[in-house]
Amino acid sequence: MLAGNRHHITTITLTYILVALAWLVIPDILFNGQAGELVFGGLAWDIFFIFVSASLLYFSLLRVHPNNFARLLHYEKLSSWACAHPHRLVLSIITIYTLLALLWLVIPDWLLDSQGVGIWIASGKDALFTFVTATLLFWSLRSLREEKSAAPISFILPSDKWKSYIFSIIGSILVVMVRINIPPEFTQRPLLILFLIPIGLSAILGGLGPGLLATAISTGSIALLFSMSAGSVSYLGIDLLQTSLLVLNGVVLSMLGEHQSHARSRLVASLRALEAKSAELRQSEERFRTIFEGSPVAMGLSRKEDGRLIEINQAFRQLFHVDMHQAIGRTTQDLAIWFNPDDRTRLIAEMQNCQRISGAPVQLRKVNGETFHALLSWQLIQFGGDVYIHGAVLDVSKEHAYKNHYAAVNMNFVY
Repeated sequence: MLAGNRHHITTITLTYILVALAWLVIPDILFNGQAGELVFGGLAWDIFFIFVSASLLYFSLLRVHPNNFARLLHYEKLSSWACAHPHRLVLSIITIYTLLALLWLVIPDWLLDSQGVGIWIASGKDALFTFVTATLLFWSLRSLREEKSAAPISFILPSDKWKSYIFSIIGSILVVMVRINIPPEFTQRPLLILFLIPIGLSAILGGLGPGLLATAISTGSIALLFSMSAGSVSYLGIDLLQTSLLVLNGVVLSMLGEHQSHARSRLVASLRALEAKSAELRQSEERFRTIFEGSPVAMGLSRKEDGRLIEINQAFRQLFHVDMHQAIGRTTQDLAIWFNPDDRTRLIAEMQNCQRISGAPVQLRKVNGETFHALLSWQLIQFGGDVYIHGAVLDVSKEHAYKNHYAAVNMNFVY
């Protein structure tokens, strides 16, 4: 299991490295045109990368259980604050990441306006950023994997739909900025594949509405670029066909995203209902244990299948002079508490016809060999798919002695 988790973490980290290098480093080399193109073209591309990565990080962190953040924060006060205010922690992480990424990726591009050395400095800067963030990603994933919280995972989905719409608008606008600032040798064709990025991400994160909005903005931008382009008329039919296919892909991705969103919502509702039911079951179990352990009547719980005791309360231990480790996992025959074993056989036979036996008079034996008279009550209960016998033993030795003494006195009085 651990090996599989390490492989999964390594795969995620390597995928991020490949995507980040392809997104950050390669465009810096391609934007090697006239003076100023590195600055404005690379700037728009880097801002788009920061926006997409910060948005994906935001939506991903919202799905992490607050207890898992405690593994990443080694200060007790900070860990307590993170568990109490998970949304504030997520916003703080996103803000810090965005500011650091802007300081590292965007601002230095304003200073790199030379054509030769500036290109390779920018590429090295972006490669170093990729290495540092990939290292932090790998370390964070390993820390989250090692978290041994017993609490169930709680998915927290953004309830405000407007966040996804804002994402689709800003993402589409940034792609348009990137497309406009691409060097002239690439501007003869519309490069429609660029617009699949905001459309696909908007559909995945927001569903139908944000996906269609990103499709509409992208299509309008492409139409504007067509009107401003001086490309060959012979390519017009092909470009229109590609635009139509882009719209079709946007609609399909939006519908698939909406279906995924509804499925995710149903899953979240089911998980929350399961978590609530588990919490209710834990509370019920705690109440039962409190009543069971604190009862003055000796009680025990055994499996009907093999008769082995799985729970005894303090009154049972005191009555039979037996310790917990001596009784759990053993049967009442092993403990030799039946003075007359036929009594147990008779009661088991009666249980075949009814679910409950109340106040059956029996004679039992303590572990130290002392015998006593008791009233035994049994009831069948079922949980977890298994059938158990809940037994209660009431010591009536004194009452039995009083009864015998009273009978003897009456007999002497008669005679």
